[in-house]
Amino acid sequence: MAQAPVTPRFRLRYEYPSSRSDLRLLDFKFLSERRGIAAGFIEEKGKQKGTLLITSDGGQTWSLEPFKQIPISLFFLDDSQGWMVTDKGMWKTVESGRSWEKLNAAPKDLLRVHFVDAKRGFAVGRRKQMYRSDDGGASWHAVPEAALAQGSRENTVLGTIAFANARDGLITGWNTPGGDEPLVPDWADPEEARYRRDVPTLTLLVETRDGGATWKSTAASLFGRMTRTALRGGRGLGLMEFSDQFEWPSEVYRVNLADGKSERAYRERTRVITDVLLTADGTGYIAGYEADSKVRRSPIPGPVKVLFSNDLVNWEEIPVDYRAEAHRCYLTAPDPPHIWLATDTGMILSLDR
Repeated sequence: MAQAPVTPRFRLRYEYPSSRSDLRLLDFKFLSERRGIAAGFIEEKGKQKGTLLITSDGGQTWSLEPFKQIPISLFFLDDSQGWMVTDKGMWKTVESGRSWEKLNAAPKDLLRVHFVDAKRGFAVGRRKQMYRSDDGGASWHAVPEAALAQGSRENTVLGTIAFANARDGLITGWNTPGGDEPLVPDWADPEEARYRRDVPTLTLLVETRDGGATWKSTAASLFGRMTRTALRGGRGLGLMEFSDQFEWPSEVYRVNLADGKSERAYRERTRVITDVLLTADGTGYIAGYEADSKVRRSPIPGPVKVLFSNDLVNWEEIPVDYRAEAHRCYLTAPDPPHIWLATDTGMILSLDR
């Protein structure tokens, strides 16, 4: 008798074991079928210590490695060579994250780094910072086009970098007028948050069509912030996240890189999407959590939700282990068959087919 087909689902592969401290993950990359690394910090009694979570056997075992600074984001060019932005600088590895070299010339207050090849890379961060390196990160030079983008330097954050190929790249950011941030988080005063009026912010797009030799910036006044982008071939996905006061928690857009046009691809009132992914075969994945309809940014994490689409139009939910809860999810895939997910609450899951 033929066996019934197995329903794909995300299976829990790692859960932080300590009850006296918390593991907070901030980024996650799988470099190959066997090698993966998550970055964040362990918090105990109000103190934070930088931490890397590493596997070399396809997620069968994971090792916690202390790090002297707090990792913020990761980028890997292949299964051995990578860069990491921390709260105090930038580091480089050629050993899949097992050892790191500090890049002393890297600017401060960076958020993201992306390398097109082993030599040429770009970094962005707070105060409209945008830099280029032509020697693997040993030295960095300011990109002058960033200073020409709209918005004040002090209130402008460049927060994402994505390349569709060696030539076509996109950096996104936002500019928030000073003084509009609430004094307490929304979850601490849900009634005030519910009736507080949301305001537009200046959304920035900085594009290149020649591998970063030149850049062109555009801006628009929009609600929300574009916090994630994924580009692959001639199309892409962009994620807009909104505050609790907005009608929708998040919206995912599909982008046609040929003409620059975008269309809404997904939104749900109680689904807070926090990451988007495009695999080499063109499949799209989005991940986030199920939220309370009144206070979406609660201190209590929500059940993890993942959806996929072959055409970036019709989305289908993938079952996830019931134990997985998060405020943020991070998707990564070294190749189309191997899809991984990490949560900010210290869990790692893989898509079993």
